Amino acid sequence: MFNQMKLAVLIDSDNVSAKHAQFIMQEVEKYGIPTYKRVYGDWEQGGNGWHNAAINYSIMPVQQTCYVTGKNATDFSMIIDAMDILYTGNVDGFCLVTSDSDFTRLAIRLREAGKLVVGIGELKTPRAFTTSCHHFCYLDRMCVAESEVDEKAVRKAVIDFVTENEGERIDLAKVSAVLTSKFGNINFDELGYKRFSSFIDSFHELRRSNTFVSLKKKKAPAPAPEVKASEVTETDIVAAIGQYFEEYAPQNDNMMKIESYLNSRFGKIDFSRFGSKRFAKFIDKQQGLKRTGTMIEPVELPVSEKLTAEVFAREAIAYAVENSPKGGNVGQLNNYLIGKYGKNYYRTIGFNDFHAAMASLDEITVDNNLVFVKTDQPAVVHENITIEKATELVKGYAADNMPAGGNIGQLNNELMNRFGKSYCADLGFADYRSMLAAVGGVIVKRNRIYLAIVREDEPKQVITEEIPVAEAVTEENNEVQISETTGEAVEISVEQTEEAQTEQSAAEEKADMNTVRRDVLNYVANAENGAGISALGKMFGEKYGKTFLKEMGYTSVRKLAEDMKGIVIRSNKLYIDEAFAQQTEAIEQFVKDFANGSGSRSVRALGMQLKKNFDGFDFRNYGFVRFTDFINAIDGVKADRYHVKPVKTEN
Repeated sequence: MFNQMKLAVLIDSDNVSAKHAQFIMQEVEKYGIPTYKRVYGDWEQGGNGWHNAAINYSIMPVQQTCYVTGKNATDFSMIIDAMDILYTGNVDGFCLVTSDSDFTRLAIRLREAGKLVVGIGELKTPRAFTTSCHHFCYLDRMCVAESEVDEKAVRKAVIDFVTENEGERIDLAKVSAVLTSKFGNINFDELGYKRFSSFIDSFHELRRSNTFVSLKKKKAPAPAPEVKASEVTETDIVAAIGQYFEEYAPQNDNMMKIESYLNSRFGKIDFSRFGSKRFAKFIDKQQGLKRTGTMIEPVELPVSEKLTAEVFAREAIAYAVENSPKGGNVGQLNNYLIGKYGKNYYRTIGFNDFHAAMASLDEITVDNNLVFVKTDQPAVVHENITIEKATELVKGYAADNMPAGGNIGQLNNELMNRFGKSYCADLGFADYRSMLAAVGGVIVKRNRIYLAIVREDEPKQVITEEIPVAEAVTEENNEVQISETTGEAVEISVEQTEEAQTEQSAAEEKADMNTVRRDVLNYVANAENGAGISALGKMFGEKYGKTFLKEMGYTSVRKLAEDMKGIVIRSNKLYIDEAFAQQTEAIEQFVKDFANGSGSRSVRALGMQLKKNFDGFDFRNYGFVRFTDFINAIDGVKADRYHVKPVKTEN
């Protein structure tokens, strides 16, 4: 929105130092194109140091003689020019660069004329002027590192402000002004967004319409049928209703809307199978639901009808028996109990959560989100483990994941699946990290494990538990790692290693998400007729474990896919968006042409040209942490830290 606006930039040299010139022009470009650029001052007296800045940034100097000592010469000249420019109708907004409150009335007048007003000044600027602008940027804060801005806090501030004004369409300028007043100037490029409007578009809770934003109204989706109507049970129906109220959280809802939701999920349901000719009569039979006319709402049961431990056990066991021998989904059982006995039913029988209540029952067991009658649960046979076998597996895992290192949590899961949860105790270790510390030839740094490499000119040594694993280095206080470019052993100083690990740790929080993002795009791109969501979820579960979605903050693969650029969902299948695919193809060709062309081939120049030529381009949308990784994924080109060059591809 902002970058298409034509702006008039008027600078008061009496109140703003010329040392801020570069920052001022960079800030102006965030809001639009500077059509008018003028700096006002007494140039006979030197213009307060703005002479060179005016030349360097093509700013027109406007002479205003100071007739009275002690009075600013620029005020009235700036105001007159601002009104002249306003009446020409050639601009969409004004940037008033001053720390003087005398321009408050001018800012108000320009706003009344429907123009965007951006103020730029120092912290000393009176509040009267800052609040009269749509946005105000403090020069004192413009040099502060953007890493100090907490994106989570910024997002919360946006949601809180929009929620407080629920039901209204809020101008984006107001939202931006609130953020500026709380956090100062925010560089949204550093947060991964091309402009402020792109940052707003990343909120799932908000809907943006041109220059306005509002809260989205929650709509009940029409999920694909999970169970055939002829096979659906009363438990399935009550659980689905409980899930509906749990997920969309209405106080009550229309009966026809809920029945439509059930039909879209299971197909047309014949309620006569459950002793009720109509859906309304079926609802009247359920203790945890109340019908008033055509409205249905979940209710807390009277004390005399509240759930007891015996009733809970009977319900859970009956559900397990009903789904024997394949096992029943524990989430579906939980939703059924919520619909029948209320949201916090487990507290009435003395438990803090559903899983604790299930664990108290001896007759059933839960495994991989399925509940079984114990006699039905398939027996799991684990291998016997020895220290030699554990050492071999740990070193093999570290070697397979060099040079990036393997995740120690994933290694632990693999070992537990093969040898049982008590394998560390079986080997005589108090915990998992103690076991890793006893394995020779590996190095553990934070949550990753690497294969230790010794230099060829020294006798080979085995790292033992006597050396702290996290500090394992060579005798010269240097660490040996595998070079990513040559594959050879490279000696790296501890200072370099710690610096690299510090930089890497900042990206590790998103490393798993980036890997998953690439996996989704590759999986969907290789599917001929769309990728099934359930099949993708199964593949991810086998690759990353059952809890990977929760660890990344998602409740389902569908939610993950909805959050990805370039993915569309149709009929419960995932497809690559055609426009995204076409742009990706064009970007790859552009990179190849750039690498083979003449002139500068720097990585920086390529990045600038991609952003200029492809609207919305962001290499992170493809699942890469670094821009050079994105380039190297394209056939026919190769990038180091600074340059891009063509390479021959094998036919």
